[in-house]
Amino acid sequence: MKIAIISYEYPPETADGGIATYIFEAVKMLQSRGHYIEVFAGSRDKDSDIVVDDIRIYRRKPVDRLDFSSAILPIFEQRHKEVNFDVAEAPEFMGEAYSILNNLPELPVVVKLHTPYSYILSLEADRSLYTKITTLFARSKSNIRHGSWFPDIVAQRERDACLMADEIVAVSKSIGNVCTKLWHLDPSKITNLPYVYTPTQELLSIPFDTETNTITYIGRLEYRKGLYDLAKAIPEVLAARKHVKFRMIGSDQKANSKENFQEYIERISGSHSNRIEFTGKIPLTDIPKYLSQTDICIFPSIWENFPFVCLESMAAARGIVGSIAGGMEEMLENNTAGLLIEPKNPKDIVQSLIKLIDNPQLRMQLGKKARERILSQYNSDRIGALQEASYLKAIQRRKTDGPRKTKI
Repeated sequence: MKIAIISYEYPPETADGGIATYIFEAVKMLQSRGHYIEVFAGSRDKDSDIVVDDIRIYRRKPVDRLDFSSAILPIFEQRHKEVNFDVAEAPEFMGEAYSILNNLPELPVVVKLHTPYSYILSLEADRSLYTKITTLFARSKSNIRHGSWFPDIVAQRERDACLMADEIVAVSKSIGNVCTKLWHLDPSKITNLPYVYTPTQELLSIPFDTETNTITYIGRLEYRKGLYDLAKAIPEVLAARKHVKFRMIGSDQKANSKENFQEYIERISGSHSNRIEFTGKIPLTDIPKYLSQTDICIFPSIWENFPFVCLESMAAARGIVGSIAGGMEEMLENNTAGLLIEPKNPKDIVQSLIKLIDNPQLRMQLGKKARERILSQYNSDRIGALQEASYLKAIQRRKTDGPRKTKI
């Protein structure tokens, strides 16, 4: 197949999060399976057309993130005339396929559900007014349009892109259910298909029977990741188990009007704060080193679709405590490859962490199961075949239905 991948996020220039990681892995997988791939990505600097590892990459700098869909359209139309792509894929985030769906009604398009930006905003609805205002200000400085009207525009773009798509792919059943309810999507157009993930040998070589007495959190230190709840749990765990320490890996964010999360955690941890290490943001290449130095990973997110840090921790055979809100329930196979906790429940965090601290055999058993699950469920052979079937489904639907209606 001739496949076009449209995504503002693509390494190295716009490697902003999980979407970029997925796209990079998917491109490698599809290329290795004999498909022709071109990538249409965003840029923070300038427009560019380059070839890397036999993949043509077209980058365009939009006025702001919401305008990426229209900024990439001219070069995409030009390349489609020359290549005649069989199918295109784009994330739902910011409705990045919106312009292509409207202007190329005969092209089969797959929209993948990662986590809609409009849903992320809704998850932050119960934060303080100050935090909401500072978040919007930060977005305005980071080239993302803001204002009271902005969430409505984004939600409409994301919804319309899904309604026009020939195939909607949900990375987890949970995000599929969320978006179906949110936007009244047709369930028959939704395919459940997790990310492809190829673990490094560094991760797979980490022994499962470590005894580092270290609990590690990896991710931005922010509200949506459950940091308020983890902050309340940390001093209780440290008070109950004197030999344990915490390591917090990730960029620090505002906790309230006066302090960032590092300051907040240190303050409420009191005399136990000397057993908490904050590394700040680290290079992705350093993750295996830090995972080899930890026994337990904690991911208490209020919502998380399909976090790569959890996949990496599973590959490293760590004991994992993860939130049930989102895709980790599927990833950890309903408590068989890790322990699941309810979001916004510090007591649940404390009990689960102490359970793994006090039961190293259980921790190791869960870690071994997690590694086995990574190798059997998310490998490129299995996911590659499923992804090809999804593309063919989109192609057949467009062929059967004829040119799409572009006005929702």
